[in-house]
Amino acid sequence: ARALATGPRLLVLDEPMSALDVTARQEMRRLVSRRCAEEGLTLLLVTHDVLDLTALAEDVVVLDRGRVVEQGPTARVLSAPRSDFVARLTGTAVLTGVIDGEASAPGLRLPSGRVVHGRPQDGSAETADRGEILSPGAPGVALVPPDAVALYREAPEGSPRNVLTGRVTGLERSGALVSVRLELEEGQRLSAAVTAGAVAELSIAEGRQVCCVIKAVQVRVVARRA
Repeated sequence: ARALATGPRLLVLDEPMSALDVTARQEMRRLVSRRCAEEGLTLLLVTHDVLDLTALAEDVVVLDRGRVVEQGPTARVLSAPRSDFVARLTGTAVLTGVIDGEASAPGLRLPSGRVVHGRPQDGSAETADRGEILSPGAPGVALVPPDAVALYREAPEGSPRNVLTGRVTGLERSGALVSVRLELEEGQRLSAAVTAGAVAELSIAEGRQVCCVIKAVQVRVVARRA
């Protein structure tokens, strides 16, 4: 509040919400956002909280141990992370392999030969301009958010496109849902967000093998950065 009272043109905030409770953080984000919009302030924000970014930042630079690992529009960086560090922040799994299929309907071939089907990143023209064309056989990643993963004891009937087997390595309560951490047959890691009822119904526990059905429409397949 003292910083805003001076009528600055540039506002620098270093972890401004860290000492506030949840309600006060929400109110402070609204206040800062409103004042910046009303007075045309430029905001330079340092934070470890993804919610601060989504509420206040149009562009973001992400540092991991002093090195820039991601930068660009906040929505794009958070929705399609290219680094394990940002993926962990957002809960998105990053599966690695090689591009398979056409650029308009790409898949990612995992080391075992299984293919995870998905869709290209939004803004494909921009991607092409950066030289990140989805070429079959080129290194790529599949970005899988936790809510794209459904768990079953056995493979469901029908013909879901993405079915993988995983072993439960941990469970953690996350709000109204439970975050289930999984290790795939490939050795790669995945997470699923399920209800507590589903955990009980499926008898999900550490070490249990489960069937992971991944919604192709929620998977983004992108070129892997060097």
